[in-house]
Amino acid sequence: MAALAGAVTALGLVGCAAVDGRKEPDAQPARPSVPAVPDPGSLRLPVDRYLLDDRQLILRAKAGQRFLSRCMRGFGVDFPEHLTSQPARPRAAHVERRYGLADLRRAERTGYDLDDRATPPKPSATLTSDQLTVLGGSAKGAAHRTVKTFRGKSLPEGGCAGELSRLFRDAHVDNKLLQRIDLAGFSSISRDARVKNAHAAWSACMKRRGFSYAEPLEPAKRFIGAGTSPGEVATATADVTCKQATNTVGIAHSVDVETQTAMINQNLGRLEETGEIKKAQLEIIDRILAR
Repeated sequence: MAALAGAVTALGLVGCAAVDGRKEPDAQPARPSVPAVPDPGSLRLPVDRYLLDDRQLILRAKAGQRFLSRCMRGFGVDFPEHLTSQPARPRAAHVERRYGLADLRRAERTGYDLDDRATPPKPSATLTSDQLTVLGGSAKGAAHRTVKTFRGKSLPEGGCAGELSRLFRDAHVDNKLLQRIDLAGFSSISRDARVKNAHAAWSACMKRRGFSYAEPLEPAKRFIGAGTSPGEVATATADVTCKQATNTVGIAHSVDVETQTAMINQNLGRLEETGEIKKAQLEIIDRILAR
């Protein structure tokens, strides 16, 4: 059933102090300045190299549907079309929102509302007994009893969904490590002195515009779910304008990248297989869709 579920639901302010032109003995070398971010939606993180991007996820969903349909037809059972789903959130939107709202046009249009949600999935329908058996490899009403044959034909372990998961080698992807790297990068943002300085500059900018917030994630918490209002749009517009003026997003992203890169370099051996699996998955997707 785990395989069935998997088929259904297919992240430059530190300088050197100087006195009379001389460095202090404990001064740290200056970090390179952080470039501004012209398009927050284009931001990418080191961990992304091991993940399928938005386009690739959509293609995988299509390939998975085609594979399952062919597999189930081989047993004389129709594929339940309503099970096909698209990624819940675009990866680019996830990265942008990681640092708070950063798109000025979106802020001016909808404030903090998430107008980039994917189309909601179609309501699920009840699977027939035959569909459940062939798709998931278990008999309806007996989740712990596996079915090895169906209508005289040998059924793959875990049904067609299990066969698909094995084809993509999903069980061999080190998702726990990828999640740790992703979370470590995000968590490092709030602790870094460069980010704290940037947040202070952002807060001062907001105060000059008539808004009192200590850090960039606060405004969204106030307005999310309340319905877009003129006050929300004004706050969001000032928020993004101040982020751009203080390069808050660029600095946060640089810290995120720094942390993730260090963790990836420490785990290159463990991630090598995951990287190879991604390449293999893309080849499999192309092969399925080409038939």
